[in-house]
Amino acid sequence: MKRDPRLVGLSHDHHSALVLGTQLSRSPQGARVDALRALFIDNIEPHFAIEEALLLPALARLQTPEADALIARTQADHAWLRARFAGLQQGQPIDLAEYGERLAAHVRFEERELFEYSQTHLPDSVLAQIADARPVAPATGGR
Repeated sequence: MKRDPRLVGLSHDHHSALVLGTQLSRSPQGARVDALRALFIDNIEPHFAIEEALLLPALARLQTPEADALIARTQADHAWLRARFAGLQQGQPIDLAEYGERLAAHVRFEERELFEYSQTHLPDSVLAQIADARPVAPATGGR
């Protein structure tokens, strides 16, 4: 299904996360830690914040088993990714290959399931709020 234009900003965030996740899962290198730190702070955390502030509460208001399952999976993934990143920031070793696999799997889940369901079930007003919160980055400057 084609992505709703109001979710394209969040969808664009996924590209960099998917690329890095794939790189981490295939060839974890020390240099990738810096890339993960930069991406998490500049892209992943703001992305999570928008989903948690706007998308997930709107899904919760639908009160459907499907929405509840999507919310639970999203929250669990976010918690796992944040916890491992926090450990990394505190100097704890993490398995970068495992992190990359989980990050890539989370991106695929959001694209294939969370966003698909959201764009067909959420009201236009919520989708508009999401678009305003995470606009599509210009092609020349990036976000």
